[in-house]
Amino acid sequence: MKIFNNATTKEKGDTEETRAVKYLKKKGYKIIERNFRKKFGEIDIICKKDKTLVFVEVRSLKGGEIDPIQTVSRKKMDRIITTVKYYIQSKDIHTPVRIDFIGIKGENITHVEDAYWEGL
Repeated sequence: MKIFNNATTKEKGDTEETRAVKYLKKKGYKIIERNFRKKFGEIDIICKKDKTLVFVEVRSLKGGEIDPIQTVSRKKMDRIITTVKYYIQSKDIHTPVRIDFIGIKGENITHVEDAYWEGL
């Protein structure tokens, strides 16, 4: 397990996103882009599996009873959807797309495929 001691929140997030990328690569995903940012939102990982473009939100927690995926608020989800729609339109994407969540808690990684699809 990683020891974060004096790491910033961004450094911790980057470390966990790197773990998520390694996990996805092992599962056969091709990473297209990381940390796609616009003023209205961010997508942690954009990747491709078969013919589907996948937008991945990575959430991590140190401990406690809560599942990291439960920490995605409605406001956060709306921002992700807005950013996904922008990406699709700006890149003129015509392939299937989906939004996945990866939750990281300690050494455990949970991958929820097709976690959200409304409005896409």
